[in-house]
Amino acid sequence: MKALIQNVNKTKVSAGGAFISVMGPGLLVFLGLYQNDTERDADYIVDTVLNAQLFEEIRNDTPKAKPVKWVRNVMEKGYEVTCLAEISLVNTLKGGTPSFGDAMDVEKGHRLYQYVINSLGHKYHEDKIKQSKFLGPHLVDVHLTNGITVYLETPIN
Repeated sequence: MKALIQNVNKTKVSAGGAFISVMGPGLLVFLGLYQNDTERDADYIVDTVLNAQLFEEIRNDTPKAKPVKWVRNVMEKGYEVTCLAEISLVNTLKGGTPSFGDAMDVEKGHRLYQYVINSLGHKYHEDKIKQSKFLGPHLVDVHLTNGITVYLETPIN
């Protein structure tokens, strides 16, 4: 399983002209699911997303308050997480053309994607977790300011 995790100021996800998700500061997570991914892989991604220290805090322990980067996780900040299934993360180029043969089939993928969403909600807060339609066409409007993007891949089983 792969994840592209972005620390964002604001995100809007829409499909067919209708807003699916609007989020203030938090994490935007694109998930790529391989054929052989399991709930164990999903648990690894969920735990990393929730515990990665990708946010700053203002420290007042000096005369001039300074922001200190990468010391707080999404839960400590009380921010939201938006997840999108992104098949393009699971591709290889064959003769210059993308191939998605390693991607999980739609039915199994939908179940594992929903497992990720449910696990995030269970381990954090359901109302802090947003999702898009599984593999549906969507438009993502992302606002980054001094954010960070992290690429994550589960260990090979």
